Amino acid sequence: MALVAEVLAEFGLHFGVGCETDHPLTRLPASYDDAGGAFWVAIDGSGALLGTCGVYPLSPGVWELRKMYVSRSSRGLGLGKRLLDASIAWLRARGAREVVLDTTEQMQRAIALYERNGFVRDDAHRRGARCSRGYVRRLDLPATGEVGIDLATDADVPAMLRLSNLAAETGAANFATEPERLDEWQGAWEATHAHHPWLVARSGERIVGFAKASPHRARGAYRFTAEVTVYVDTEHHGRGIAGSLYRHLVPTLRAQGYATLLAGIAKPNAASQRLHAAFGFEPCGTFSRVGWKLGAWHDVGYWQLALVDGMSAPDPVLPVFEIWPKVRRARERGPDLEREPLASEAARALVGALDRELSATYPEPGATHFRLDEAEVSAGGGAFLVARLEAEPVGCGAVRILGGGAAEIKRMFVAPRWRGLGISRAILAALEARARASGVGRMLLETGTRQREALALYERAGYVPGPAFGEYVSSPLSVCMEKPLPPLP
Repeated sequence: MALVAEVLAEFGLHFGVGCETDHPLTRLPASYDDAGGAFWVAIDGSGALLGTCGVYPLSPGVWELRKMYVSRSSRGLGLGKRLLDASIAWLRARGAREVVLDTTEQMQRAIALYERNGFVRDDAHRRGARCSRGYVRRLDLPATGEVGIDLATDADVPAMLRLSNLAAETGAANFATEPERLDEWQGAWEATHAHHPWLVARSGERIVGFAKASPHRARGAYRFTAEVTVYVDTEHHGRGIAGSLYRHLVPTLRAQGYATLLAGIAKPNAASQRLHAAFGFEPCGTFSRVGWKLGAWHDVGYWQLALVDGMSAPDPVLPVFEIWPKVRRARERGPDLEREPLASEAARALVGALDRELSATYPEPGATHFRLDEAEVSAGGGAFLVARLEAEPVGCGAVRILGGGAAEIKRMFVAPRWRGLGISRAILAALEARARASGVGRMLLETGTRQREALALYERAGYVPGPAFGEYVSSPLSVCMEKPLPPLP
């Protein structure tokens, strides 16, 4: 109960307020056992409580996931995934059809965990007053084996057409009123796939979904804008396949050099709207009464995602074949991380790009803090790491030991083209691991008030605002954060 209250307080919430499921915790584990549920705890070698998770029956075949909490010092170690896997395995063994949950918008790290593991947003399952999101995961769908995402080939065009025609036949999300022909799709494939990715989701030999980009308009000024769409076989809805496709498609388009993505969504389509909102798309307009189908008029809402900041001239869009191997590598295995001296060519290029970005973001005199000495990241002390994808340097980060059991994260950077692939998380985790190996028990860092993505990254990794330290004490635009590190076993 103390851990639950501690985590709730971290997010400005209060035990017992706005959530009726807090109260049975005063009788753990009997309150779950009496109802036929189960409750798990994770403890370390000293007996300290690191995490909790419970499942509670709501109706025959339907269970609720409750009290999924991990202590701040234990985040980033995969403990949440292990607790979730244990609960799902327990439910499958008992023939559960669905598992539902609700959570709050503040808990972005938990939301990301659920969405990566097959939960689909459905606010009908939001029960507690303090919770703003509901989720459901189907457990009774036919087994499909592992679903992999890959570039489509010309041999995949018939299967993609089948899924598109099926959607057109059964609903209004696709405005086609007659089955589209294979030669039309083969022509579109030949004309666009070199610079507009077509991705497929494969389960064994079967294609169970696809996502693709296409030109927004034919005239040349539109060449940095692409429209995106995704289809999933109806038998496989609720598995998170659409999200997996977009987790590959959107970063591929960003890395190619596209500036803006658009998606047209025929109304009503709450599931598609939730999907696009989860990837940062925002509504940008509605075309009213533009489609007559199934005996009714339909509006089309357009959603937009900006992939680049600023108004500078874009670089040419790169071919798909140059980008895809690196995106797939990042998604499947993460980047290669190597220690390098600050004077290396890759380090100088990445640090130079970081300094230019920060100088543009914070033009005020004295607002930037670039200092990092070679001695602070040399062997026996801290470290400077370079992240590579297929040998290309794409990001960097450093840790310097401060003494007193503390260390500081410095020089975190991922090239804009390669953002959205989890590279910054991989760098941060590697730096924390090096600090733990050196006996560090407290991580510190400084970022800025205008770096929203960086602030979100650190919050998801368990960092919280802390007192200003060192050279940042008199810096009004600095945000200092800290995180305790659990000792090595």
